[in-house]
Amino acid sequence: MKKLTNSALSLLAVFIIALLLNGPLKHLNPFPLLKNTRDDYYLVAGSSGLDPETFNKTSNYAYSEKDELGRSGQARATITSKDVFDSMNYRGQFKNGDNPSGYPEKNFKTRIHTTTGTYDGWFYNRSHLIADSLGGVAESYNAITGTRMQNVGNRSNTGGMQYIERKCTDYLKAHRSVKLYYQVTPYYRGDELIPRTVEVRALTSDGAIDEKVITYNTAKRIHD
Repeated sequence: MKKLTNSALSLLAVFIIALLLNGPLKHLNPFPLLKNTRDDYYLVAGSSGLDPETFNKTSNYAYSEKDELGRSGQARATITSKDVFDSMNYRGQFKNGDNPSGYPEKNFKTRIHTTTGTYDGWFYNRSHLIADSLGGVAESYNAITGTRMQNVGNRSNTGGMQYIERKCTDYLKAHRSVKLYYQVTPYYRGDELIPRTVEVRALTSDGAIDEKVITYNTAKRIHD
């Protein structure tokens, strides 16, 4: 049996402590999260595969009901530049207690080395499925319990979900006649309350953006 690396041991220690302190995390198995972790926590996995005919022609947001375990499901939207501009200079706040499945009663802070410097802050975020910047609501059915790295990817906030969110937001600001077809799907294993990955599919009506992006809900290189 191969010895675990220091990074793997550190990550395991963090999760053991979390498991002892927070009941909801008992559904999360950390070991598979060490695999397939990409720099900045996202991977562009090809074209979106979306069919515009399955989306509304005008601005529209559709969220799934939570499942029997209280987990958020797929979210889909037709997003316009107006939606983006309306969201500027405003950030919706989650109500007290309105947390996505698996969110710990006691969040904890950590230090993580990233490609753009060291992050020092909260380990978990309420990570939007459809971003606030794209008009998504601050409600737990539009969020998952995501590591800070799944949410933003690095110290500069240019990876994770932020990679595709920022790309789409900037494009809609610059091309006001374009629509964005957007689909986000969290993937859970078994009865785990925290998804392993979140898949984002994004297609603009002019075809300039056409991507499927996988974000990895984990964190590596954790340091005290």
